Amino acid sequence: MKKQFVTAALLLSCTLLTAQAVQAEENFVNPTKLKSYGIDAEKYFLTGFSHDGSFIMLYQPNTPKKKLEGLGFKLFIVNLSPGNNIESVKEYEVPVTKWEYSMLTPDQKDIIIVTKAGATFVKFNLETGKSTILHENILGQPGFRAYPQVLHYDNGEIFCTGYFHNEEGLCDVDCNATLDPTKEGVAAFHRVYDVQGMMVKMSPKAWTFTKKDMGFFCSEPENYKDTSLMLEWNPPEMSKPKIFDVGKTLYAMWGAQDRLLYTMQREDNTFDLVLYDGKTLKKTFLDKGNKDMYFNLFMSADGKTALFTDTKNRVKRAGYFYADEANGWKITPVADFHGQAKPFGEIRISDDGRKMVIKSKQGLTVANVKE
Repeated sequence: MKKQFVTAALLLSCTLLTAQAVQAEENFVNPTKLKSYGIDAEKYFLTGFSHDGSFIMLYQPNTPKKKLEGLGFKLFIVNLSPGNNIESVKEYEVPVTKWEYSMLTPDQKDIIIVTKAGATFVKFNLETGKSTILHENILGQPGFRAYPQVLHYDNGEIFCTGYFHNEEGLCDVDCNATLDPTKEGVAAFHRVYDVQGMMVKMSPKAWTFTKKDMGFFCSEPENYKDTSLMLEWNPPEMSKPKIFDVGKTLYAMWGAQDRLLYTMQREDNTFDLVLYDGKTLKKTFLDKGNKDMYFNLFMSADGKTALFTDTKNRVKRAGYFYADEANGWKITPVADFHGQAKPFGEIRISDDGRKMVIKSKQGLTVANVKE
């Protein structure tokens, strides 16, 4: 850098460098600070980032008195600055008795909350703070029931796995169905593919549908001891699932778009971290033959960034790493952590893979994943 001989220019240069340094550092919020926003560090749950990464969603049980009034939970919208600092926190009271799963709508105006064992969908508006029943099962009326923890987001659409039933309560086969948050009742759901027949045949121990028409499964055949089969099923192109890997034990998996990230133990008891692309049918080994496994796997919604932790011998701490398509899936320490171990906790990654958040007993950490 050339020397600056003008005082004003020098001060400006220092100011800009300081601002860049602040933006590049993680932001840690301890339990005391969280409490000042009304967030109980021992009770809150982490939902994740908004689609544009501008805020984080948290929720926690409400007070006993409020629960009696039907306001079972508090929702917190934590707005972030460009430097990952908390700019403001907005608190809502939500009229649900049990919070099973939730997802932000594509336009970021509403949160869809699944409750009552997948029978009821509540739409909560972030502008008005008001809620409406998107769907509920009513005796004598046709409806839809979802498996509570299977809401997904696929290129502008929300979809889930569940089943339709008629007015007499007779259930149809399990299927994937899209959810239109602008409609109400059973009309909000549209069947895409039936999945029950194939699921029964595979009896998977783990599975995920990353798109309306793409699923990944791990099956452990009864006649093969210590064997995990990894399978892909893409109904438009595959009439039956295709095996793409065989290992000893699957320890973790997470998928997005056409890709699946998973940790597999091999016969020699070493571990591989693998990225499988269901579109190209290609496997990429991010790590191979390691005595320690990578765990706590996540992928960004666009399927282009993977986030994970190591499992080395640390007490309540972990190393945080990422790999992305732009850099050939090379394992790299999270930028803001500079290779240092951080408190182990629950993590989420933004849709574009640039930000992450950790919920731990020590507090809440927001950081930049990449430089």
